[in-house]
Amino acid sequence: MQLYIMSRSHDRAEEPGLAERSFAALVFDMDGVILQSNELKHQALLRLFADFPEDLPAIAVYNRSAGGVPRQRKFEHIWREILCLCYGPELEEQFTTRYAELLEEGLRKVPLVEGIESFLGSTPIPKYVSSAAPQEEVEHQLTSRQLRQHFSAVFGAPTEKADALREVIRRQGCAPQQVLFLGDARADYEAAQAAGTAFVGVVRECNNFEGLRCTTLTDFRNALLVGAV
Repeated sequence: MQLYIMSRSHDRAEEPGLAERSFAALVFDMDGVILQSNELKHQALLRLFADFPEDLPAIAVYNRSAGGVPRQRKFEHIWREILCLCYGPELEEQFTTRYAELLEEGLRKVPLVEGIESFLGSTPIPKYVSSAAPQEEVEHQLTSRQLRQHFSAVFGAPTEKADALREVIRRQGCAPQQVLFLGDARADYEAAQAAGTAFVGVVRECNNFEGLRCTTLTDFRNALLVGAV
């Protein structure tokens, strides 16, 4: 089954023909698209580097610009390029463990993006998740919120998002432009461009798409599904 997806008039629909296009599958990012968790993760990362107060402004600027980038890649960049210190596997493991501890309680409390639960339940086409967060973390969050059953498969780190989109295309046996990726970061937009899929930017927490020819939705209360074929 295919459905047409379109946005209400107060959201931006700038990609030509997107409102009238039919889709064979939808792919959702996790943070900022399903969960309102970006600010929680930003503050946790700053706490991780609290021993370097003079460098926190630069770390904050970098992290805001690196949405959709796997956390281990962020740790390495901060340690090498901002703090100018040597980095290795043992340090990465320490950061990964501590960061997960900082997130554990907060992730249980962050709200869903408005309308996502009903949107998922009312969309009878295959749906997938592609996230830069670790696979186990994404699976756990979806299961604990009783959302996992809506998705045919979940792709978390270390799977790159462009590779996840290509795998969805392969599984669906469809053209790339018949897959729609909904993300909140420029890295998501770039992954869609690399895989050849359609893209909608979700801007509930932050609009990272200024200057791009990109359709955006504030949340899923403003998403309409029409014209089943």
